Amino acid sequence: MNRQRAEAIRLHEKAVLEKRERQRLERELRMQQEYCRRVQEEALRQQVRCCSHHRPSATAPSVHTRALTHTHFVTITQEAERLVLLMEKEEAELIERLRNTQSLQRAAYDQLQATLDV
Repeated sequence: MNRQRAEAIRLHEKAVLEKRERQRLERELRMQQEYCRRVQEEALRQQVRCCSHHRPSATAPSVHTRALTHTHFVTITQEAERLVLLMEKEEAELIERLRNTQSLQRAAYDQLQATLDV
């Protein structure tokens, strides 16, 4: 009876720990996605500012302005792609950490179960 109750408590605690870890990883992922979104929005604002700042007249942009805008856009796009790749790498690392944590918890659980069964 006590053994079953202790086992139920351990299982519950294990589930709570796994849930907290999963929530923490999800929170980190959301923060990274929010950061990426903000960077992209800022890049777009910079592009708009660049276009309006370098435009000599409101109706006809010069060749220089178009080239500058395109170069600026390419730079912004490359930075956004770099950030996305970085976030994907971090996400893969977090997923791997979660899997390792789950494996450790499973091994500890199995060891505890074997000990209790003896």
